[in-house]
Amino acid sequence: MAEVFSTAWLAQWAELINSDESLPDHAPPGLWRIYLRIEGDSASPYVPQDESLHLLLHLEDGRCTKLERGAGPPGPRDLDFRFSGPAAVFEQVAAGQRDPVDAGLEGDIKIAGDMGFLLRHAELVKEIVDLYVGRLETDWPKGKPPYGGEAVSAA
Repeated sequence: MAEVFSTAWLAQWAELINSDESLPDHAPPGLWRIYLRIEGDSASPYVPQDESLHLLLHLEDGRCTKLERGAGPPGPRDLDFRFSGPAAVFEQVAAGQRDPVDAGLEGDIKIAGDMGFLLRHAELVKEIVDLYVGRLETDWPKGKPPYGGEAVSAA
C-alpha cells in the first residue's frame, strides 16, 4: 500500500491500468492526455490549502504510458481532458466514499474537454475510475476521509 497521491501510489495506479486486459478493447486508438488538478483545501491533510497537485495521465491505445506529478498545469494544447477540484473530494473518491460521476455532475469535480468523447467512451472511463476507486490500495497515514464527518462540496 502507498500513501494517497505519492509517486508509489501513482505507479500502482498505472500498473493496475496496464494489467487490465479489457481496457485496450474499449480504448480509442491514439494518445489521450488527461490532467488532474487536485486543489488543496482546508479539509485535506494531504494537499495543503493554497497548493495544488498536478497529475498527468497519458493513455495510448488503452495503456498508461505516463502517470506522474507535473510541476504545473500543461498548456491547453498539451491535453485532451482536464479534471479539477478540491483534494478532499478526490480523496473521498479514492476512499470509495463518493461516486466520481456524482462529484462531476454536482460540480465538485470540474471537467473540461471533449464531452462527446467521454460519452462515447463511457465504458473506458468507468473502468479507469473503477480501478482508482475499487482496486487501488491506499494508505491514509494522516487519516481517511471524510474529514470531520462532513461531505465536501463546491461553494
